Amino acid sequence: GLVLKIERSASVPYPTNIGFYGNTVYSSQSSQFIVINQAVNPADWGDVDPGDVLVTSRNNLAYAPSASGISTMWDDIYSGGTLTSSNNTSDSQLRLTSPNFTTTPPTTIAQCKPTSGYAVAGGVGVAGLYRDILGVATPTTPVIGAVED
Repeated sequence: GLVLKIERSASVPYPTNIGFYGNTVYSSQSSQFIVINQAVNPADWGDVDPGDVLVTSRNNLAYAPSASGISTMWDDIYSGGTLTSSNNTSDSQLRLTSPNFTTTPPTTIAQCKPTSGYAVAGGVGVAGLYRDILGVATPTTPVIGAVED
């Protein structure tokens, strides 16, 4: 599975400032699982300096307990962009540590709420983000993921 793929199309400019904040992802698939994939060959950069591609990833929660092969939060197969990342699920937590959702596997957004463990109050405040996906006010130290406790 793949959640976010950063790629250049021939008809659009390459994105240079990408923010990925407060998301929750669950997968029951037994294949590889990658949350963010930068898949552009440096030979295709054209007029964009690879160092100008900035990706910021904070407070993202991912759980794929059956994943195999490459399972990672960030896969920069060609390198070149700059990732600023903090307070996300680690690569080992992705497969091995349950975030203790209200219900596993979650079938609604509300069931993606972590009830205990590393995700509860494990986030960091992000300027401009004041509410979770359900409209609940985000505290100074938010959860990791899309649903506040």
